[in-house]
Amino acid sequence: EACIAAELGMAEYQKFFKATGQENRKLLAGEHEQLKASAIKADARRTVDQDAGEIKDAAAPSAKSFDEIMAGLCAANTLDALYVWGEWMDTVDADQRGILEAKFNEMSAILEGAM
Repeated sequence: EACIAAELGMAEYQKFFKATGQENRKLLAGEHEQLKASAIKADARRTVDQDAGEIKDAAAPSAKSFDEIMAGLCAANTLDALYVWGEWMDTVDADQRGILEAKFNEMSAILEGAM
């Protein structure tokens, strides 16, 4: 099921991973990064109806500041775009990451509610 979710893209893989439960997440720990990479590739292969600037601007993770990531999260109008920006949260320090994660969760709830 993890591979199927990853092939559907990052949004679906994250939903699967979150819903799978703590025990199963431990079992998947060794494959998690590879599955995330597969999900990102699946998103790249797919055309998404959104402002192309969102993903184009998110091209270099090491070059994104807290403010750029926050702006990207706030501007995301699809779950796919949100998860693309969410991938850059690990590039900032722990305090800033906590703030970004809270915004990510807020936007995720909004976008999932809009579906």
